[in-house]
Amino acid sequence: MRIGIDDIASYIFCPVLQEKKRHDIIMPRLTFTERCVRSALIEGERNACLKDSVVTPRKLLRAWEGIWWPAATEKKLSMEEANEVSLHASCQFSDYCKYDMSDWTFPTVGVDIETEVNLGPVTLYTSADVVKADLSGNKPSTVLVSFTSRKLSLRQAATDPAIKAMAYAFHSGREENVVHISVDIDERSDKIKAVVSVFRPDDIKRIRIMLEQVARGIYSRNYYQNPWLCKECRVCQDFTS
Repeated sequence: MRIGIDDIASYIFCPVLQEKKRHDIIMPRLTFTERCVRSALIEGERNACLKDSVVTPRKLLRAWEGIWWPAATEKKLSMEEANEVSLHASCQFSDYCKYDMSDWTFPTVGVDIETEVNLGPVTLYTSADVVKADLSGNKPSTVLVSFTSRKLSLRQAATDPAIKAMAYAFHSGREENVVHISVDIDERSDKIKAVVSVFRPDDIKRIRIMLEQVARGIYSRNYYQNPWLCKECRVCQDFTS
């Protein structure tokens, strides 16, 4: 059985959501515009990786134009609306490049990287939008970047099951940290917000224990009930009736 990090997160929240594959209730999907912004950021990072360079607002805008205008034409957006979205995206690209993750300290080593690990009876698969190296001189780290519209606080990101599962899946097994950067590209926000979570080797060990328990629950279809979360919740009635 193969499961994704969205299965992990949704099962912990509600087993019924995981069975019905309604991950979008707790992990909202990107909108049309957000998907285009994400694609432009990934393409810009890919070009930076191939050319041993770094991303800049101009390079990201060049990638955006190659993605956005054909998509906007297919979507039959008016020129005024398409230009307005493009202007907003350019502001987001400039904001993205203000973060350290876009400079030479954190060079890009790959984009759209997939990986999978065994968790007892199931295989966990996931992917990272961007993977970077850490040349800051601190403890060796694998840096994962995810483009999302989830507005997570530092505390929420540090305890989020999906982020923890991704960190575990990309851990090399060596004595190094895994750094996850959640980049909020919500189209309703004027600025991009990046939330950083750091997982040390001891954290990774604890995450594995949690993941193995969840994996066994999913495999055995153990539909537990949480008295606190399930109180006054109609999810089971709404999705099983």
